[in-house]
Amino acid sequence: MVHTALEFDGVDDHVEVAHDETLAVNGEVTIAVSATSYAPGPLHLDTTYCWRINAVQETESWEGAVRSFRTQDYLVVEDFESYIDDGDSGQAIFDTWFDGWINGTGSTVGHLQSPFAERTIVRSGRQSMPLFYDNTTAAVSEADFGLSRDWTANGVRSLSVYFCGAAGNTGRLYVKINDAKVAYDGDATDIARLTWQPWNIDLSGIGGVNNVRSLTIGIEGAGATGIVYIDDIRRYPHDPEFIVPAEPDTANLVGHWKLDDGSGTVAVDSSDKGHNGTLTGGSTWVTGAVGGALQFAAGRYVDCGAAAEEALRWQRPIRIDGPTGEMVQSP
Repeated sequence: MVHTALEFDGVDDHVEVAHDETLAVNGEVTIAVSATSYAPGPLHLDTTYCWRINAVQETESWEGAVRSFRTQDYLVVEDFESYIDDGDSGQAIFDTWFDGWINGTGSTVGHLQSPFAERTIVRSGRQSMPLFYDNTTAAVSEADFGLSRDWTANGVRSLSVYFCGAAGNTGRLYVKINDAKVAYDGDATDIARLTWQPWNIDLSGIGGVNNVRSLTIGIEGAGATGIVYIDDIRRYPHDPEFIVPAEPDTANLVGHWKLDDGSGTVAVDSSDKGHNGTLTGGSTWVTGAVGGALQFAAGRYVDCGAAAEEALRWQRPIRIDGPTGEMVQSP
């Protein structure tokens, strides 16, 4: 927890508080108290605090053991987990994140049918926010989130937003903190990538972050259309280090089955190895998360030959459905 208090008893105690276990010699804070608790005030995120309570009674004292705790890494701004699918409850995702129906932009927050929040494409937890946008009739598309927060407390220095794009998306992301606009500083094509990507925003150069009243996520660009998913909006005491996913090098691939064939009994290998697969048992071509996919049931598989089997044994099940155990697989 970021806010905490020490509790103790004794006639007269000395409490030493510091950031490391050397407080016995270099205690940063020493407090003489006769009460039974000490609240140090707001603590910094991602920080270790150590303390020791020395009991003092008349002319004698007893040095206590050094204890410690570490504060949490970040503070949650929005994780989208609390929204429900009752459109009349006032607790649906579009009741908190105002879209074009309220702010007059080209955005639509949430799916039109229940579940309103996204349940499949999520970074963590069970829900994310689907943000549909259409700038063909509006200049921009925005989703507005009301707040009342001091974003400088607890040593916060950065805002992190996770987003996931979709094939065919156009336009460019931005956020507005109060009225201060920050444009996405990564590759413009990231909005079309179906993978979760972190966007870290340095708050030090943005005014008014000690009194944040609103957070807006928008997409600009004339005629831009698409859908972007948002999840895990957090505040950090520093720029967190994230591994940004990248497309693997196509050199030296053993095989690459895009599963975009759509018909027939052959899954074409687009690498230079020629390990084309033969559909066995009546596997079905379906629409995947990206392009095409194959749907399998018991006894159905793709035979890529002995050489390919020796080189690669891998499956990625997307979901298993029904009593027959049907599996949908997509690259």
